[in-house]
Amino acid sequence: MKKINYILGLLAVSLAMFSSCGREELDYGDRGGDIGGISGQLNLSAMMVTLVEEGLAEEKMEVKSLSRAVNTDNFIVRVYKITATGESKVKEWKYKEMPDIIALSIGEYRLEVHSHDPLPMEWERPYYYVDADFEIHENTITDLGELVCTQQSIKVTVEYDDELLKHMGDDAVSTVKIGGGSAVFEKGESRAAYFYTKDMPAVLVSEFVGTVAGESIVLRTSFTDVEVSQHRKICYTLKGTDLEGNLENGTITPSFLINAVCEVVNKNNNVTVAPEPVIPDVTEPDPDDPSDEDKPVIVGNGIGTPLTLPTDQTIAVSITAPKGIKELVVDIVSPTLTPEELEAVGLTDHLDLINPGEFEEALIGLGFPVKDEVLNNTQASFDVTMFGPMLSALGAGEHHFVITVVDNAGNDVEEHLVLITQ
Repeated sequence: MKKINYILGLLAVSLAMFSSCGREELDYGDRGGDIGGISGQLNLSAMMVTLVEEGLAEEKMEVKSLSRAVNTDNFIVRVYKITATGESKVKEWKYKEMPDIIALSIGEYRLEVHSHDPLPMEWERPYYYVDADFEIHENTITDLGELVCTQQSIKVTVEYDDELLKHMGDDAVSTVKIGGGSAVFEKGESRAAYFYTKDMPAVLVSEFVGTVAGESIVLRTSFTDVEVSQHRKICYTLKGTDLEGNLENGTITPSFLINAVCEVVNKNNNVTVAPEPVIPDVTEPDPDDPSDEDKPVIVGNGIGTPLTLPTDQTIAVSITAPKGIKELVVDIVSPTLTPEELEAVGLTDHLDLINPGEFEEALIGLGFPVKDEVLNNTQASFDVTMFGPMLSALGAGEHHFVITVVDNAGNDVEEHLVLITQ
């Protein structure tokens, strides 16, 4: 009788282990090239993955059950084996098809969970990700425990205040760029754009172009220190003096201002990203020593941290000069992109955007602002992404775009945008 009970007990355990219930199955995974390579197991049934919406830990939801906000059935689970010569993928499933246990040869591994393979910009599609390193030991079952899957994209929305909407033409659009992604927000666009880039912190460049109160407006603005999981809301406002009166009288005067701020939207409050208010000093200011707030600022991808080509980033530069731009020059210093090479495309290594001379047509064709689009303006921006393929084709080197700005108060600032080809 004891022997029969023992056999029945073994049978019950076997049935429990190998019963087909959902994704409960054994996957032998990486056999290490031979049958004897199976040396340990990864217990996926014990792995709990939680999902965090927009970086807010209090909004976490279990991935193992369907989230009301995000359908996790098709999340991608990948397992990579890590060796001294690199890493290789050994397994991949959709989350709903993931087995409970896989057998792996001994060694080091990384498990990744992706909501999907992201693009640089996607409408209404956030990207979630988490990874965990682990080791497989001989005759041992490894558990991963809880993994927190966070949003790794940047959410961007655009809003216009009521006063601006009253006077904004249907041709008005706002273009937002982060990394290699670009989104065009037409008037009335309510969707959110989600950007993905590996280079953090990122630079957000926004450009408003269109007709306001019968006037053609171009406003370029950039915001730095943009991080993953953030919701960045760009708010455009119209400020002016007696704008309605001017319109009723049939005249338009430059008495209004389009302003843009960028809010970091949190669950409980919004944080506006804008210049800090100037705190008066108790001492009398020296007119020959302007404050840092008045000096021009140059920001962009490749400034401060060199970019290695090829890159999926948009190589955009944004300049802010509260006193107005008097001079804007770009000098190209490169071992391969020589004046002779530039001449072939109608350019030179010394580009004066205010006084472009014979290079005006070529600069306009490449998207550079020139003359009145720069002179006395408080903001200017341009994109040098088109130089990337040219530099890569010419060979290895370190290439500097030396950007010099002088404002109407005599303040001058120089920054180097550095691109590296290998």
